[in-house]
Amino acid sequence: MTEEPTKPPATAESPPSPATESPAPTAESPERLRHRIRWGLVTLAALALAVGFLAYQNLEVVPVRVFWWEFNTPLLVVVVATAVLTLVFQTLVGLVIRWRRRRQRRGFERAVRRTGRKG
Repeated sequence: MTEEPTKPPATAESPPSPATESPAPTAESPERLRHRIRWGLVTLAALALAVGFLAYQNLEVVPVRVFWWEFNTPLLVVVVATAVLTLVFQTLVGLVIRWRRRRQRRGFERAVRRTGRKG
């Protein structure tokens, strides 16, 4: 059993050592992240329920024309397909925006490293 050397207590003249300071709190603590995920799932479930309810009320067959195609399908299929395509499109646009921001941030970081300046 080894004993760790004791450090003298911090006084007004000497600042506390970095080892004794508590780490800075992060903006995304695990509890906060769980809370965000939970509300995201609740929102997704509510939206899915709303789309399902609207789709169930619209079971009649309707003619659909997309560019040069024309076919008859239940309105339920049109509503669900529109919801799915909207989610896919929104996700793709979000990925492109995040990719551009990440690329721009990396460019800024490289420029800062080249110049050696902070802030």
